Amino acid sequence: MIFFSGICGRTSLLLVYLFISMNSLCAQSIQADADNHHSNWQQPSEGVVMAHHADSTTQYGSAGVTKQGGFKPDKNTIFEIGSITKVFTSILLAEAVRENLAKFDDPVSIYLKELKFKKDSPFMSITLSELATHTSGLPRHPIDLSDGVDMENPYVHYNEQRLTQGLVDFPKKRLGTPGEYSYSNYGAGILGYVLTQIYGQTYRDLLKEKILNPLNMNSTDVPTRFTDLPDELTARIATPHNAGKVVNHWELGALLGAGAMISSAEDLVKFGTAHWDDTIPQGLASSLAEVAKPRMHNQGLGWAIEEETLNHSGGTGGFRTDIEVNVKDKTVHVFLANSAGSSGEVTIEGDFLPLLGYWSGVLNTPQNNLRLVSFISDTGQMVLYSIDQGYQATLSAKSAFVNDQFNFSFPAIEGIFSGKLENGDLNGNFVQGGSRGIPITMKYSKDLPDVLREGLDKKIQGDLQTLEGYWSGYIKGREGLFVYLKVFQFGELSILEMYSPDQHDQAISVSAASLKNGKFKFESKQINGKYSGKLSKDQESIKGSWKQGFLPTSVTLHFSEEKPERE
Repeated sequence: MIFFSGICGRTSLLLVYLFISMNSLCAQSIQADADNHHSNWQQPSEGVVMAHHADSTTQYGSAGVTKQGGFKPDKNTIFEIGSITKVFTSILLAEAVRENLAKFDDPVSIYLKELKFKKDSPFMSITLSELATHTSGLPRHPIDLSDGVDMENPYVHYNEQRLTQGLVDFPKKRLGTPGEYSYSNYGAGILGYVLTQIYGQTYRDLLKEKILNPLNMNSTDVPTRFTDLPDELTARIATPHNAGKVVNHWELGALLGAGAMISSAEDLVKFGTAHWDDTIPQGLASSLAEVAKPRMHNQGLGWAIEEETLNHSGGTGGFRTDIEVNVKDKTVHVFLANSAGSSGEVTIEGDFLPLLGYWSGVLNTPQNNLRLVSFISDTGQMVLYSIDQGYQATLSAKSAFVNDQFNFSFPAIEGIFSGKLENGDLNGNFVQGGSRGIPITMKYSKDLPDVLREGLDKKIQGDLQTLEGYWSGYIKGREGLFVYLKVFQFGELSILEMYSPDQHDQAISVSAASLKNGKFKFESKQINGKYSGKLSKDQESIKGSWKQGFLPTSVTLHFSEEKPERE
């Protein structure tokens, strides 16, 4: 199975991922920011809450609703917070070390003595701190996660028995390079489980005792099953959505420590301000400071660290969240939304003939300068390439050009490029997520810029116009995962997008493709998958295999001119 929509962390493989600090949010305009996010990225049945704490004052902004026909969300509305849970798991680790129950550099096997690890098992050497800093070499997900999976709740089946057996059976050859950063939900889930064995308590009870109760975080919990939550909390939980559709809550099975928490904006502000609150228990204060220390690859324990700012984002099947804490400036920013993706509906307003052609510019982000090249068609869509981020293409959905004012939205990256055509240039701002935007000027060229042509010549090889249309099939048979590939021309450009409708409505980026002598190949670095096959003589099918973290699986793709649906 393809797992590209697992519990999200702060890393992203989407095009033009600009991790722009939410410190740019202006407290006075937080309500406007919430309104803008809701109008640009959410459906009427979805909602968002933002919080900004500075100068000992917290301000909140919210928009939308908790569900169809529901109320406007507020600071007490509860959301799944996904991978923000990993920060709390790391604090529990720091507590165990502070209480002399564990050491950061202890291997996992010390605390799972009832499991009979082989001498060459990776868990004889993987340490607790490596699990917390994503440097263990473990894969993003358990390698057997797809066995028996329910795609609407993809972790619930992974119980303690599955987890422990997977640890014992884990093959050394599936381990990456220890010491290198590689984001792993699996590793964080293992860490949470190890901590329950150290303390002899459930993850939920441990979290409440060590962190939630001392900080009076009464709207925060860790549901093993949502049906078991107290009625008072259930009444305040927002309904999850994906691309405008109601989806299931996610339950994490034995991997609670990776992303099972639920919380509110008010509680997360309490958590953030605890980092400088001298009234909290001294031991907990020292653990909060411990996890915030920079270690490897801009990582604390759990936290990602950007200069003075601690950050972690989160995402499950129907929620997107983010928290930033700046201990020096004593600021906290919280973002909570019960939506995971845009519907991507294409709408065009205005006459785009004056903008037809290629446009190039440089986006000067706080981290680096990104060269961007775009093409605007006469129908009004823009395709955007980031030269310095793999030449992957992202397409606009909503486009407008009226009275020289332009606006393009990119659902796949939650980006907006807007501004004005002035003196032949596109002068505007690029906004992504909660950022206030970065100015950029893009200049026109009639012909395909050499810098883009050179990159695409390496990425796209052969005459892919032959494949224009849709190619659909099933991974692991008709009862397995339905996928399709869309191939189309956009000006001179050949664009490929992969879709997995059973999981998500958003396109999966294709990083490379080739068609030579009837042999077709493509790969997606976003999901670490590759396909290789042979085009039939009648050009109606491609018989081949898909490989993604497991042995190759036979997949035959069939051609259609119209968008295919699962049979």
